[in-house]
Amino acid sequence: MGIRHLALDGSQKEYAAVILDRILLSALRVAMNFRCDGQPQLDYFPASAYGANEELFSFHSGKNLLRGGKYFVPRPSYRGVVVFFHGVGAGRSAYTQEICAFAKEGYLVYAYDNTGCMTSEGQGIGNLAQSLLDQKAFFAFLDEQKEVAGLPRYAVGHSWGGYTAFGAMNPAYHVDKVISISGFVSLPKMLISQAPALGKFEGLLKKALKRGYGSMAGEEMTEIIAKSNAKLLYIQGELDTMVPKKGNYDVLERRFQNDERVRLRLVKGAMHNPYWDHEAERYSRVLGKDKRLFARDYDVTTKVCYEHLNHDDPAILREMFDFLEEERP
Repeated sequence: MGIRHLALDGSQKEYAAVILDRILLSALRVAMNFRCDGQPQLDYFPASAYGANEELFSFHSGKNLLRGGKYFVPRPSYRGVVVFFHGVGAGRSAYTQEICAFAKEGYLVYAYDNTGCMTSEGQGIGNLAQSLLDQKAFFAFLDEQKEVAGLPRYAVGHSWGGYTAFGAMNPAYHVDKVISISGFVSLPKMLISQAPALGKFEGLLKKALKRGYGSMAGEEMTEIIAKSNAKLLYIQGELDTMVPKKGNYDVLERRFQNDERVRLRLVKGAMHNPYWDHEAERYSRVLGKDKRLFARDYDVTTKVCYEHLNHDDPAILREMFDFLEEERP
């Protein structure tokens, strides 16, 4: 058979592309076919422990029912709506203290567990891009809530949630300001950093993510930021190894150094949780490295001092609050 007979026509190329997409996305689903239900050795405290109320809500993302909470301190009116996106681990429960801090500042805070996380349905998270589909479903739900009509919208997220917060800059969601904490700016590059073998297929991976999860999933979030009218505060720890400064903070700095909408904050000496004070981050490292608290064979006799672990940096919190308050309608 001559080589010319192996050439594919347009429809065959499209079919081949779909097959490749399915192979790549299926491999990712297998790798991420786990639920994020928190650490059984840790306590997750309710909103009441931090001086706020919580009312539960739910909505569908695809076939799965996602559950969340609306956090608030009762008052005649609210400064705005904050949507808080969680990272990998324990869903919104890992951020109750920070969520309630925004509630006590006078905001209505909505936070929910992504597919495959904590109280929400789903066999597993499947793909980090799933948070973008969950986000789209959530904003459709939020648009139907009469109590938020006319209130300015803000988005906050950490790590995976910081990536999702970038997605909230999509003009369709009508978000005025976004705070991304340690968010990665490129999902394809983040996946490749965890599985270097994927580097040979970066172009195909980008196309597969776009086909499976929408155009944002395959793009660098710098493109979403550039097209948005929303303002951005990006906060990252100088010593972050999970979402390295070089491929994230530095990328944003090069692209948006002259853009007044984008504010970058590098926290000296901080790692992946720059909203914690240095003592809390140090204590977390001790629990993880020396006490092996987050390993499967953790020491069940280890006692956790939550006064040390749950200790936010008041200066970073105030910087976030001030950012949302500036030029508020």
